[in-house]
This record gives sequence, C-alpha cells and structure tokens, in this order.
Amino acid sequence: MNTEHTPATAPLIEDMVREYALLQDERAQHDARIKEIAKTLRGSLPVGFSATVAGLRVTIARNARMDADAFMTEYPVTANPDLYKAAPDAAAIKRKLAPETIEALQVEGEARVTIK
Repeated sequence: MNTEHTPATAPLIEDMVREYALLQDERAQHDARIKEIAKTLRGSLPVGFSATVAGLRVTIARNARMDADAFMTEYPVTANPDLYKAAPDAAAIKRKLAPETIEALQVEGEARVTIK
C-alpha cells in the first residue's frame, strides 16, 4: 500500500481530505433534512398526488415491494421452479472457497476512498 506523497502535493492532498470530510458532514446534515421533509410530505399529501409546486414536479407514489416470505409460502420453489433463479451466495463462497480462488475470480473496480 502506497501511503507516501511528494512534498509538492502534500498541501493539495491535505486540503482535499479536509474538504472531503467537510462535504461528508454537510451531506449527512442535508440527508437528514431531506428525509424529514419527505416524511412530512408523505404525511400531508395523498398517494397519487402529482402537481407542480414552486416550479418543481412533486409526486407521491406507491413504493410496493414483493414480500419474499409470503411469496415463497404461496409459491414454493419445489412446485414453481420457473419462478426462481439461482444466484451466487457471497457468504457461502467465502466459507467454501480458498481466498486465492476467490481472488482469481474477482475483477478490479474503481478504488474506494474512505475518510473518517
């Protein structure tokens, strides 16, 4: 792991790290307020509401999702295999395969940045 940077880039990197941390904090504050506003709008406007308010389109829509447990009870895989598909189980793969085998099957994505 490379943890060094040149003296010329050190101030720039430090500035970016500070800005990143500040923006993360601001984002958390904004996210909390956005959730609060959405909750108030959901409580104030009926599902199906759609109108232009303050020049912006506001829509309150259903957010229905499949109840997987109810589905599996009503349509068991043994009687309805065509309604199911197999997918890799990451936890089982980690338990059963050697780390070297898993690593050989991985592809590299963009590096993650974490600043706390």
